[in-house]
Amino acid sequence: MPSLTRSEAALLTAAATRSSAQIRLPAAMKPAAAQRLIGKLLKHDLVVATEQEGVVSHQLTPAGYETIGLRPPSAMPAPVLLTESRATTPASDAPQAGTKRELILALLSRPEGASLQELITATGWLPHTTRAALSRLRSAGRTLEKSLREDGATAYRIIVEPPRSRGRRSRKPTTGAQVQIG
Repeated sequence: MPSLTRSEAALLTAAATRSSAQIRLPAAMKPAAAQRLIGKLLKHDLVVATEQEGVVSHQLTPAGYETIGLRPPSAMPAPVLLTESRATTPASDAPQAGTKRELILALLSRPEGASLQELITATGWLPHTTRAALSRLRSAGRTLEKSLREDGATAYRIIVEPPRSRGRRSRKPTTGAQVQIG
């Protein structure tokens, strides 16, 4: 298994949250750096180059999922493979990746949730920063459920609560001193 930098792991984890499993490079990334990154991911079979309607993109492979500690989905779409000469050129119009907050919300919204280590790998944050982000979600009104996985890791998952009934309630009369105006 190749060693990944935090940014490489974050790119792969972000791709894993998308139904298309597509790698989206940051808009600020220089073309040479993008080519080196995609080349490394292709070399280790973590991504595969695909083409649709003349647009080259890169899709996460089962080995890519396993490298970041996730199970690949049971039904992965079959990629349209490219020739080696075109496979290393990233799509220039690739949309910018979402924020880390959106990434955390996507990981926590999955049925299996996410472990602390998966969140750390996805964001590149330190453990205390990642736990602080979970606390901020709780204080923002999100309900997080903790559960123990088969491998012994604690998984966090966002629980979607049904909306509360906003029916009319009668007010109880106040007791104590009453002020009369008039």
